[in-house]
Amino acid sequence: MNNKTILKKELYKCFSNEMVLLHKSLNYHWNLKGSNFLSLHEFFKKMYENFLENIDNFAEKIRQMNFFIPQNTIKLLKFSDIKFVQKIENQNKMCLDILHSLEIQYKRYYSLFNILEYMNNQEMMDFITQRMADNRKFHWMLRSTLNI
Repeated sequence: MNNKTILKKELYKCFSNEMVLLHKSLNYHWNLKGSNFLSLHEFFKKMYENFLENIDNFAEKIRQMNFFIPQNTIKLLKFSDIKFVQKIENQNKMCLDILHSLEIQYKRYYSLFNILEYMNNQEMMDFITQRMADNRKFHWMLRSTLNI
């Protein structure tokens, strides 16, 4: 594979993972119940708002590199490393699932960052660095919530 093909594949994987994380955080925000309802409800809202805001920026940056965005859910899910679960009603399991998903995405960001660095794409590296920072903050907050 040439560098452009490798870059495109990594961009699609990262972008698709972001879309799945958006949907997971929305789903957990809507379907949450339990003793920490209010704090987790607000936390998941902050997550989905962050993903929603940055997905548009991510898509525009991908288009600026002359790649198209996967245009249907089936393609997005095909590229994503993060999988949906059928049903989670327990708030701790929701937090653990999102925590695991964030870890998967962090590794994908890191892989993409290395490719961008090799290709000397500083603007996209800056964007991915910020996404990694947001990811780590959410990860830390969830670990603290779960006391792990």
